[in-house]
Amino acid sequence: MSRLLRLAALALTLSAPAAGQGQVPFSATLITTSKHNPPETMTMKVYSSGRKFRMESDKTTVVTDLTRGKSYNLVPAQKLAIEIPFPADFRQSWSAPGSPCAARKGSTCKDLGAEKVGGRQAHKWQITPEKGTATTLWLDARTRFPLKSESADSSSELRDLKEGPQPEALFAVPKDFKISTAAGLRDVLDSARPAPSDK
Repeated sequence: MSRLLRLAALALTLSAPAAGQGQVPFSATLITTSKHNPPETMTMKVYSSGRKFRMESDKTTVVTDLTRGKSYNLVPAQKLAIEIPFPADFRQSWSAPGSPCAARKGSTCKDLGAEKVGGRQAHKWQITPEKGTATTLWLDARTRFPLKSESADSSSELRDLKEGPQPEALFAVPKDFKISTAAGLRDVLDSARPAPSDK
C-alpha cells in the first residue's frame, strides 16, 4: 500500500468510531496531499453505507466492514484480496457516542467547536494518539465522516459529497477473489521465485 494511501486510511482509522455512527450513506471524492518535498497528491473515490466503506483510486481499492473488523486491499489483476490487519481493540469502538475518542484507549480528543466546510455543518476535533502526532478532523454533522483532516504529514479534503443509497456490492470482496493475509502473500511470492542457480 502506498504512503499516500496509508495517510488517507489513517484519517479513516482515526475517525472510524465517529463515522461508524453515521446513518447517511454517501459517495464523495477524497483528495489527500502529503506535506513532503515535493508534495504528492492522490485522488480517491469514497463510498459509505452504515459501517461499510470503500476507498478506490486508479491504483488500488480498499473495502472495510467496521462491524466485522475486516479490511481488504483488492488486487483485480490477480483476483486477490489482501487482508489488512486491524488493532485488537479497534472493533469495540464503532458504537462510541459523541467524542471520536470515547472508546479509543490512549487517545485524547479536544473539542474545537462547530464550523462549516464547503457549505456543510461540521464539528472540529483535535485527536492525539498515545503514540504519534495530533490530527485535526472536521466531522460532517450528517455522515460523521471527516470533511477535512490536517496532520504533520498530510492534509485531506472530501469533495462532491452526494448523499444517497450505495450498491451493497461495492463493499464486498468479489466471490472469485482469493483472500490472503500480507504474510500469506509473501509466502506465495517467495514460492514463485526461481531457485538459486548453483553456478
